[in-house]
Amino acid sequence: MSISLSAEDATLKHLTRALNEDAGGTEAAAAALRGRVGATMLGNYQNLNHAQMMPIDVLIRLTQVTGNADLLEEVARRCGFRIERIGGLSAGNAIAHAAAVAKETNDVLQALANGMADGRLCGKDRATIQAEVLDVVRVATEAAAAFGVSAEGAE
Repeated sequence: MSISLSAEDATLKHLTRALNEDAGGTEAAAAALRGRVGATMLGNYQNLNHAQMMPIDVLIRLTQVTGNADLLEEVARRCGFRIERIGGLSAGNAIAHAAAVAKETNDVLQALANGMADGRLCGKDRATIQAEVLDVVRVATEAAAAFGVSAEGAE
């Protein structure tokens, strides 16, 4: 069964696909959501032939994980608002950003150690490690933004 989306809704679907891709694909995005939504549902949210849209809590978590606020910005625009990143770098939070990256990196190593305790990594272990790695990406992206660095503008 095919549905007919408005151009604006099709834009939401395309931005949803980009958000999922920035998370590493639907499987990685599902891992980051820690069971809230599976890969199949994430695929439906980006499918132009499927009416379902991404729930707000899923949008928030994936925006936090990826640093990609494009879908969130489009939702705000459609409601007549703009969004902007709050905060930024000050002398007091530069160390906090670095510490957050170190903490999340440690969480990856701890998840790896826990997963390898029985001598092998099962699917659950891999999903946990992947979710922890995505947390590193999120805090590192936030730190890079605070320092005024972007992937496109890095030198």
